[in-house]
Amino acid sequence: MNKNDYLDRDLLEVLPIGLAIGGMDGQLTYENPAFAAIIGYSVEEAVKLTYWEVTPKDYEKQELEQLASLEEFRRYGPYEKEYLHKDGHRIPVRLSGVLIKENDQDMIWSSVEDISISKATNELAAKTELLETTFENMADGISLVDADLKVQAYNRRFLDVQRFPPDRFHPGDPFEDFVRFNVERGEYGPGDTDSLVENYVERARLCDPSLFERTSPDGTAIEIRRHPLPDGGVGTLYSDITDRKNAE
Repeated sequence: MNKNDYLDRDLLEVLPIGLAIGGMDGQLTYENPAFAAIIGYSVEEAVKLTYWEVTPKDYEKQELEQLASLEEFRRYGPYEKEYLHKDGHRIPVRLSGVLIKENDQDMIWSSVEDISISKATNELAAKTELLETTFENMADGISLVDADLKVQAYNRRFLDVQRFPPDRFHPGDPFEDFVRFNVERGEYGPGDTDSLVENYVERARLCDPSLFERTSPDGTAIEIRRHPLPDGGVGTLYSDITDRKNAE
């Protein structure tokens, strides 16, 4: 095979995207270093493989469809599949290719892009979105305070149950600011403001698991569950139990 008829050999060797060339029978005749790296083989090892040896069996139907497209249109893809890495795990890739006539023989030139990072990023983004949606739609209020006693996250229900003004606080604010706001409006009863603030901040600092109730001056009853977090912070659930307490 004379690759120089199509692309300079040196260019093929340094392409950042994998390139594999083989016959319609699946026997590979050339791979550039980028392709060999994707499947975990040396170039010398990879050239001895067949296309089917690095393709999981559950992709057989899809592969036959792509071969049919290749025979009809002399090109296939782009489409996504997986390759079998030398160590046995699967590598998600994006493939496209064309048929090129070489010495009266059709050869498949395939470009192969490793999409494992982008795929993982997309999956992480989807999971993050799901988590955020769940977080925002919980029936209970929740706050997450880090080891430095800064409120790193909370949901809308947290503001509702605590009756905090929606624009008063922001993620990253000190936990003490939330406590002081409550003390100043009488949520914790009478007493010296600074002493009450110090007491409630210290309780959060201890991070002991706890369950207690608090009744606001307007009669709102709140059940508070506090749990320590692995990083030294504390997570707290706030439930409006006013109806339940009234029923009791």
